[in-house]
Amino acid sequence: MNIRKLLLENSISDNVQILYNHLSGSRDDNMVDMAYTHYHEITSFLENNYDEDLIKQVTEGTDEQFEIIDKLNEMGKRDILISYGEYVLDYWQELHIPDAEMPSWFFFTDPKLIRNNWLIHFTDHAWDVIRNGFTKGMYDINRLGLTTSYTDSAKKYGGYNFAYYYKDLPRGTASNYGSEAVIFKASGVRVWHVGDEEYQTIFWGADVDKIILLETDYNEWVIPDEEGEPIIQSENIEDIIGYLEKN
Repeated sequence: MNIRKLLLENSISDNVQILYNHLSGSRDDNMVDMAYTHYHEITSFLENNYDEDLIKQVTEGTDEQFEIIDKLNEMGKRDILISYGEYVLDYWQELHIPDAEMPSWFFFTDPKLIRNNWLIHFTDHAWDVIRNGFTKGMYDINRLGLTTSYTDSAKKYGGYNFAYYYKDLPRGTASNYGSEAVIFKASGVRVWHVGDEEYQTIFWGADVDKIILLETDYNEWVIPDEEGEPIIQSENIEDIIGYLEKN
């Protein structure tokens, strides 16, 4: 057994590890993150809940509200940041924060690392992905909850993309995410998407190199040859995986 090859195949890239750490944070960590992400109401929050001396201390010499968040953090006032984060979480709709701008952890639960395993990504541009790789994706780790709300211009620099771990594929071969599909091996973070009510796996697009076309024929998965003829065809994705593992 080639130990070095095995270690490389099962390694986790920095971007995947960062995402896992981000989604695995404690509730207090999430509230501090919320404070930094949606800092715009911090002044009014302080005015309504804290004394004038503290307000003067944290606002003196600051021109922007995000600077107040930084100053509170530097002063060790983490408890205030947590309270403010809780306030934003409780009243985000009243504060007119768009759904798509809520932080990623708001949408995802049960994060688990997937190491170098088979993922299926649905798209309307399978051959573009096969030829060029995952050139589009969300770079902002805090904007992954509703990526379909963002235009292609927000994804033009590449970043995080979504797929199904092969064991999480919905029944049948149809998908709301595209009429075509590709299959590949990659590491990622498997999460439960609260809004979509399904498990999805988030991966870093640039980590993926070998991408294979996965066609559908009624309720069967198909790996075609260069002439478009089926090499293997089955209703069970496990049969496709078994073929790819051997070839």
